[in-house]
Amino acid sequence: SVHFADRIFPWSFPCDEMDDDFEKEAQKKHKWWQFQVRKTPCLLKSLLYGAVGGLSVGAIHYASRRVFLKAYDYGIIGYLLTSISAWSICRYNLAKRQVQHKKALLDEKQSDEITSV
Repeated sequence: SVHFADRIFPWSFPCDEMDDDFEKEAQKKHKWWQFQVRKTPCLLKSLLYGAVGGLSVGAIHYASRRVFLKAYDYGIIGYLLTSISAWSICRYNLAKRQVQHKKALLDEKQSDEITSV
C-alpha cells in the first residue's frame, strides 16, 4: 500500500525505511554542530509538511482577507501545527514498526529454539 506522503514526496526518507546501516549511523554520537537533518528520522518529512501546510494556510487566509501580516501569523501557526503533527504521527509509526520488528525477531528466535530441541 502506498502512503499519502509517498505520493506527495516520492523520494525516500529515513522515516520510511529504517535499515541496519541507518540504525548503526543513528547510534553514533555526534557533536552538537554535526546535526544532520536527513539522518534524523522523520525530521525532514515533518519540516516539508510544515512548509506546505504553513504556505497553504497563509495563502488561503491572505486570499480571503487581504491582510498580509495576519496571513503571515496564520501561516506560522499552520507551519508549527503541521510540523508537530507530522512529526508525532511519523514517530508513532516508526515506533510501532520497531516494536513489530522486535516481536517478529523474538517469534523467529522462539520458533528456532523449538525446532532445534
